[in-house]
Amino acid sequence: MGLKTRKKWTDRPLMVLSVVFLVVYSWEILSRTHIALCETVINVIWVVFVVDYVVSLWWAFVTVTTVGYGDFSPVTFQGKIIAVVLMFTGIALIGIATATLASWIVDQVNLETDRREDAREKEVAKEAAQEAIASVAAKARVPEGNKRAAAPGSAAAMPPSPEIELLREEVRELAAMVAGLRAELERR
Repeated sequence: MGLKTRKKWTDRPLMVLSVVFLVVYSWEILSRTHIALCETVINVIWVVFVVDYVVSLWWAFVTVTTVGYGDFSPVTFQGKIIAVVLMFTGIALIGIATATLASWIVDQVNLETDRREDAREKEVAKEAAQEAIASVAAKARVPEGNKRAAAPGSAAAMPPSPEIELLREEVRELAAMVAGLRAELERR
């Protein structure tokens, strides 16, 4: 049965049945008489609607999968089931290919984002280490009055005071911390 033939034989009768259904249902609710007759009519109309729904499923599958109505179409119930399975298989195949491509694109974007984040983290760690070293170096500077006559920068220029030893220990700790951060960044 073609679409035009089906439409011709189902549109008007189903519209009439819809109106009858509405009238009978309203009668049952509002007047509360002939309830058994109303229930029977309503159930018969429901059966007709369900049969029409089952028949229309074939047209829905054909339309949704956009395979068209074509000159050749299955006639038997088994043929229509096989056609529906083939339609869904085609849709699934296209869906799998599309999903695979989308997943690859998302992975590439995530990889590039991770690279940029790692580079930024390394840059921030490097800046933090340089600031820490500059801070320790600023603390280690000796005021003008504490300088001796020895060569500038030599160990003999000043005797080690507890403050200098403390600063040297802080520099060693910071150097160890910077080395640990660099090692962690290289592992990422």
